[in-house]
Amino acid sequence: YYHWALALDRLRQAQYKEALAEYRRVAFSGNPLIDAVLSACLGHLDRGPEAAAALRDLLALLPDPGPEALRVLFRRANHPAELIEQLMSGLAQAGLEGDTELGSG
Repeated sequence: YYHWALALDRLRQAQYKEALAEYRRVAFSGNPLIDAVLSACLGHLDRGPEAAAALRDLLALLPDPGPEALRVLFRRANHPAELIEQLMSGLAQAGLEGDTELGSG
């Protein structure tokens, strides 16, 4: 789990390559909180096809795959607003449609 915490911290600091490297050290996926890091990092790194595929996998894990559901998920996990903004921005760059702006919803 500690690699996931490191990935979140690197993402928060806009160190996307480092965040992606930490994500790859996490021994499991299938958890939307964890897999959101992959999608967001790939989006921020402009790795279009990979980002889109990771986003599709992430959204398949959610009963309501919209931006607001993701925002609620991140808030419930007590992610700070700055981190939520980084995640939502990366997910938008990965292809998430809808209102991904901080403070909406």
